[in-house]
Amino acid sequence: MALELGQRVKFLRSHDRTVELTGRIVKIHEDSDAVDIETEPDGRIAEVSTIETAHRGDITAVDVDVTQVTPAEVPPETHGIEEEPASETGAESRPRRRR
Repeated sequence: MALELGQRVKFLRSHDRTVELTGRIVKIHEDSDAVDIETEPDGRIAEVSTIETAHRGDITAVDVDVTQVTPAEVPPETHGIEEEPASETGAESRPRRRR
């Protein structure tokens, strides 16, 4: 597998091979099989972004799905509250919410 800077990958931690993390390649070491990867915080294993070094054999490319929605495109959550359509008379300027 050809590795490239900026590529999104999954990898096993070199000091704890039972932990799989996801991140982007930030450096490929030319003199060894080591690759530096900036982890993606997931709130469980990696609470903040860190730089981890992994062996090339422990890295798997992650296919980026073009249908993924970026956070800026996600509408705000309504928490199950549905808006009623405005009255036909137009007397109300804002929609009513069901409770």
